[in-house]
Amino acid sequence: MLVMFVGAGLALAGCASGPSQVDAAAIVGNNTISVDSVQQELTTVLNSQQTAQAYQQQNQLDEISRNIVTAKVRHQLVLDAVQQNKITIDENQVDQLIASVGGTDAVAKNLVTDPALVRDLAYDELAEQQLARLYAGRVSATVSFVSTNSRDDAIAAANKLAADPSSAPALVAAATQAGGSGQVDATVTPVGYMWQVQTEAAQEATAPDVTPLLGANANTVVVFSPTSGQGGVWVAALITKRTVSATPVTGTSSVVANATPDTLAEVGAELLQQNANKLGVRISPRYGSWDPVSMQVIDPTDAATQKLAGEEIPVHSSAS
Repeated sequence: MLVMFVGAGLALAGCASGPSQVDAAAIVGNNTISVDSVQQELTTVLNSQQTAQAYQQQNQLDEISRNIVTAKVRHQLVLDAVQQNKITIDENQVDQLIASVGGTDAVAKNLVTDPALVRDLAYDELAEQQLARLYAGRVSATVSFVSTNSRDDAIAAANKLAADPSSAPALVAAATQAGGSGQVDATVTPVGYMWQVQTEAAQEATAPDVTPLLGANANTVVVFSPTSGQGGVWVAALITKRTVSATPVTGTSSVVANATPDTLAEVGAELLQQNANKLGVRISPRYGSWDPVSMQVIDPTDAATQKLAGEEIPVHSSAS
């Protein structure tokens, strides 16, 4: 739902081809999000919302700015996905979604954002639902993962997997012996609200219950917390193969038909990782850095935030 943008990279630097990096808050592919546009929306929010003024008093304006940049980046990723997949969004559906959650002003207040952004957010959510319907029965990934008790341990395991993918069985065995869990060459597909591991050997799925595994590229190791850092569970997962079939797998249509709009939007948002990887996302250091797993702008100088940040580590070319 629209509240997914409440709360909660690559820096812009050097000389590069493509869009001008001068006065850019972010660059997504060939599209520039200007600092001026972000500042204008921040000013609108501060002038119209008591909640935002409270943020100002608590010196949290940077958080609002990061949320604005995140929403704008995601919108560019959605537009790319819509064009790539020939998705059509009915403007009447956009109106209906906004009305169903209280109207433009209510949504803007709840999200601490500019009312001018609300329509894009509603459009994006509907597009993400369509993206999930399009791919839910067609996309799958083969992954080897280990579950650890800390981000540091997951990063260490991820680096080992990236350097030597053949180390996966030994890492899984070591994690299991230490009281953790893991699996080698598990098939991951979208089912309901979570990604489930489906293998003949796994009667009890111990796979992570969040969705970055299908959005990342093959030959990538993803580090993330399936519980958003709560409980200290962290996962390092090597994606060895990502497959998109021409037709849906038998039996998945009913799962998609019965999924809630929120579930579909969550799945679709994670699938946008493919668009982010293809286009490239660069964030001005003025606003922070891009977390490729949570798909949002984060503050790399904030220790608490950094402890929850995801990572994508490419498999070393010599190992692939």
